Amino acid sequence: MKWIKVAIGAVIAVLSIGIIATTVYKMTQQPSKGIREVSFEIDPEEGKYYPLSAYNEIVEYGVIDEENFNRVTNMVLGYANDIIIDLYFFDVIIRPDNIFFDGDIPSQDGNIYVDSFIDAEGNCTNDGDIFTDNINIKLVFEVPQSPQFTGSSAILILLIPTVFAGSVLLYFYKPFKKD
Repeated sequence: MKWIKVAIGAVIAVLSIGIIATTVYKMTQQPSKGIREVSFEIDPEEGKYYPLSAYNEIVEYGVIDEENFNRVTNMVLGYANDIIIDLYFFDVIIRPDNIFFDGDIPSQDGNIYVDSFIDAEGNCTNDGDIFTDNINIKLVFEVPQSPQFTGSSAILILLIPTVFAGSVLLYFYKPFKKD
């Protein structure tokens, strides 16, 4: 009867190793894509934008193409006052000391040409058309996310080594009953 217990233990160990290997393989697959939004408001009269965190968020989420004048390549959507910006005619360029916006923003009176810079101190300059009203901008970025340890996968990975070590200790220190 001792060999039956050993065989059952071996089958459980082999299945556990298979489950762990499959789980780790799935978690190390290519990173998934996540969506990050950055919203800010430009006040043209003061020459400022709010909130100041928008600058750091754009720098953090933006993937730049250095061969293409540091243009952001992972922006998938843009809004100006809740109207979709045609990204074919709108560029975001990240430079060492500022972020440059160039293109057309749709408005009720026709497109507004934007040639603006924002910096980390909250300043905004516009060399394009003069706009008088505040503009709410929302930029949507697609950013890579690393695999996450969540749910049953995390529990499995955390508990399997504990159960395995406990089983080994129990096997060596607990004598078998005689049949």
